[in-house]
Amino acid sequence: KKSRWDAAEKHFQEAIRIYAQYAPAWFELGRTQVLQNNPAAAQQSFEQALKADPKFVSPYQALAELAARQEHWAEVVKFTDAVLALNPTNFPQVWFMNAIGNFDLHQLAAGEKSVREGLRLDVQHQMPRMEYLLSLILAQRQQYHEAAEHMTGYLKLATTPAEIADAQSQLRKLSHLAAITVVPAVEETASTATPK
Repeated sequence: KKSRWDAAEKHFQEAIRIYAQYAPAWFELGRTQVLQNNPAAAQQSFEQALKADPKFVSPYQALAELAARQEHWAEVVKFTDAVLALNPTNFPQVWFMNAIGNFDLHQLAAGEKSVREGLRLDVQHQMPRMEYLLSLILAQRQQYHEAAEHMTGYLKLATTPAEIADAQSQLRKLSHLAAITVVPAVEETASTATPK
């Protein structure tokens, strides 16, 4: 495989040598560098692709993925924002990445907005972890009832025993929090009501 990737890398470098502003060649070079476990070179290639064509969506997405691997959440948000500004309807996975970045930066409102949009676009439910993330965000915002609903939605889609066990544990906690937040509100309403 290494020789195949080396040959591909040489091919794209030759294309760039002939025409330095060939954005797809820069992007493909970056992809081969990612596959060769050379993220620094890949980042430079993706950046060159964007210099050649600032409206080329794929390098932004690739840069976001590199940033996510390194847990550089501000960069994840920056690059996914760029993708979504160019094409907000075809990339539910980018909305998900954007939501993760915002969640990890404690920007819960932005994270919630992004994950809801991702869920809206993911009509085939190919990314069930979006339900899980929305549940976590809603729990952080103390919206326990809706958080439990989305954890239940995730539980219906979870496939591995570890995912199912984790979701069941989270759902028990959320259901408990939802129950104890309702009781004080009911008691408060009863105590403030005036008898007629």
